[in-house]
Amino acid sequence: MTKYSTPQVLIVPIDDVRDRANAIEVTRGLAQRLGATVEHVTVVDPDIEVASVEPVTHLVDGVSVTSRTVRDESIDRLLADRLDEPGTLMCLPSSGRTAVVESLAGSTSASLLHHARTPIVVIGPVCDPEFRGTVLAIAVDGSSDGETIVEPAIDLATALGLIPMLYQVLPEDTPAVVGDVRETSYVALLAQRSTRPDAAVQYDVLHDQHPGRGLSRLTDDDTVALVAMSSHGHAPSERLTLPSIAHQLIRHARCPVFLGPRTTPIVPFDHGTRRRIVVGVDGSPLDQVAISVAVDQAERRDATLEIVHAWSKSWYFVEGGMTVRGDSDNDRAVAHRVMAAAVSDARELSPSIDVVEWIAERLPLDALLEAAIGADLLVVGEHRYNLLERLTLGSNTQAVIHRSPIPVIVVPERAQVGVAVPSKTSR
Repeated sequence: MTKYSTPQVLIVPIDDVRDRANAIEVTRGLAQRLGATVEHVTVVDPDIEVASVEPVTHLVDGVSVTSRTVRDESIDRLLADRLDEPGTLMCLPSSGRTAVVESLAGSTSASLLHHARTPIVVIGPVCDPEFRGTVLAIAVDGSSDGETIVEPAIDLATALGLIPMLYQVLPEDTPAVVGDVRETSYVALLAQRSTRPDAAVQYDVLHDQHPGRGLSRLTDDDTVALVAMSSHGHAPSERLTLPSIAHQLIRHARCPVFLGPRTTPIVPFDHGTRRRIVVGVDGSPLDQVAISVAVDQAERRDATLEIVHAWSKSWYFVEGGMTVRGDSDNDRAVAHRVMAAAVSDARELSPSIDVVEWIAERLPLDALLEAAIGADLLVVGEHRYNLLERLTLGSNTQAVIHRSPIPVIVVPERAQVGVAVPSKTSR
């Protein structure tokens, strides 16, 4: 996630407001606390005649509000271009429609959430129009990706004069103490790690079998002004099979939701004109075979070989779903050893090939899908799982095949270096 800056301009796309005036009211309340200005943006088709496209500025409750009409074919594209402007915060009204409806009808808020690389505010259909409360609740789930929202949320809480408070949702039957581990151990550790010395970060846990429902209930408390969390930003079609806690929260929250992307870019989006073969490694014996296939493809296509390895901090879930942290320095060292071995294998097979290394602290699926953007081919290995393991653990390989923007070569676990074994290729 790019470094977060205090918002100076809050943008509301009027096209999506319709009868949901709560978005305009909430945004104005945020602007009052921040000392920021508000910009209402309406996008009209270039072929449609309008009386005027000149911006009009007026004061509303002491807030400078500019109404701007822009001729463009796509509001999604226009707003996406402004997401990364420093000091700009997008405030999106959302109907909270189901994934099925959004897949068929389209949604500006869903589209922007899918592409956002900086945090945005989403105002759902039942959000109270009055911006109220003293607490900014920050939801975390024990994962490294889930923590990416913590620092931006603490910064925003400081700017708004709110108390930042970390929450983790645990199952209802979780005991308060298991051995030497308290249920608040994880959020207490995160609070201590805050880089803002002027922010007294508090923490607590919620109990509910469903995290989305637990967070929604939290917003019934009038002291909660905002809820912050990280979101994968799944497209509506993906949410048909991948449930979204963020989307559930938006539909039922009585306060705005501050959403940030769970990942930050690991590779530059501008790759130039070079051809690229991407291969994922995980430290297993299968790496050698996947590297062999990828090197062969890179030589055939005169392409650069890009090796991707994703790692995460070791978080151990003890009885009751509580989280304790492992040794991150050791995790990082292991990741670099995995990469060094993969690079060595590639150079041994082809000393003259160009090799690029990408080590990412995130989920393997997210790292591979991002690295695949603009590449020619993605090579991944497939581990053998029994039916129970597939149902409970899932398969990164299958998820990559379904979501990859480029062709994928899947190397089966039974393959060996130097042995011709047919690989499964998607697309």
